[in-house]
Amino acid sequence: MCEPITAAIATISTQTMMAASLGIAALSAGAGYMAQQKQAESSAKYAAQSQASAIESMLRQTEDLNARGSEEAAATALRTEDARRKAQSASSTANASSEAAGLSFDALMGDYDRQYLNFADSQMQQLGFQTDQIERTREGLKAQTESRVNTAQSQIKPAPSLFGTLASFGADAMGTVQSFQVRDPFTGNYTI
Repeated sequence: MCEPITAAIATISTQTMMAASLGIAALSAGAGYMAQQKQAESSAKYAAQSQASAIESMLRQTEDLNARGSEEAAATALRTEDARRKAQSASSTANASSEAAGLSFDALMGDYDRQYLNFADSQMQQLGFQTDQIERTREGLKAQTESRVNTAQSQIKPAPSLFGTLASFGADAMGTVQSFQVRDPFTGNYTI
């Protein structure tokens, strides 16, 4: 008579252990889902901050480049204007001294004009080089920013799939149930 009671107690404890295993699997699946959700939210927030930082940095550096370009243009204009004034002053002085020395005034004026035009041309060419360099730097900043934004975007963890989590839990539950099933040798049926 003792055997049915022992079998009943074994069945109850087996069922309790299986229920506990299923409960642990459910809690584990829920905790895993929540952790993945938090990780996805954190990575999206970090990516947004990285992208904003990259764009802000590019804007600040572009502003600096624009200011540098304006300063270079203004400095070139001042140097060219200063050279023009010096050429005029020299031509006035040459005009006064050419009459006394008997030199050809037209030749002297042509020489001053050529020197001024050569200087002004070299200044404009130098400004063109600097403008080109600023533009290349600006393009580099844009490419660097795009790279930083793309890198930040690629670091975003995808949000977990509730369906995937439930499917994983279902598979774990089936495995748990199968691990606790016992085959009755007489009937061939599986019981817990």
